[in-house]
Amino acid sequence: MNFRNIFVLLALICLPGVIVPQINKDELYKTIQFLASKELAGVEYNEILSPEHFSVIMNGKTIQYQLGPDYVYRGFTGAGKLTAPVVFCGYGIDQPELGYNVYAGVDVKNKIVMVFRYNPKWNLNGKTFLNGNPREKAIVGAKHGALGILFVSFPNDLDTQKPIGSLINGKGEQMINFPEIHVGLNVADILFEGISHTLKELQTLIDSTKKPFPLSLNNKVDLEVHTKYQKDREVVIQI
Repeated sequence: MNFRNIFVLLALICLPGVIVPQINKDELYKTIQFLASKELAGVEYNEILSPEHFSVIMNGKTIQYQLGPDYVYRGFTGAGKLTAPVVFCGYGIDQPELGYNVYAGVDVKNKIVMVFRYNPKWNLNGKTFLNGNPREKAIVGAKHGALGILFVSFPNDLDTQKPIGSLINGKGEQMINFPEIHVGLNVADILFEGISHTLKELQTLIDSTKKPFPLSLNNKVDLEVHTKYQKDREVVIQI
């Protein structure tokens, strides 16, 4: 039984008029509490702290953005204080066994990578890409020398997704000093100013050819974020 189901069950048996035959509710509460304690034992915890800021430096001018509407830290972002150029790395995939590596021949050392938040909706020769969660994509970027990662939603979607700070993270160890930020399309468009292709055009090109199209951007990002991470935080619930 997973964490969500535990509390759905608890809510149901507490509703007025709900009859649960042949069940001792006291014993059931104890069982739910036991299951919940197992589910919540040693959970990851990450607190995002001030001071924080995110801005783009374009033509010597600093454009300050607002937390929430313009950008959101991923729930398991790492900490960092840096100013660095940005490299667009498409879907952020490095899976040579599937014949796809966007980082091949691309210099992202000491830079920030920008990647699509999700993996492509297509596959190669019937094989689906793995490691599509934020932490997994961040680990790949860091392996190639990046200092942080910007996630961006698909600009070609009819209903484009706004920045979200979900706790969904994926496999792998937490990178304590590696910022993970979901930026809005308005921020991405500014970062792409002065480039031969727009983000929408690049998504169309990548999806139609099923080939990487990494691109160094002209503008830089300046950011600061602090965090307090615990790998195994004990959570106590009372019923």
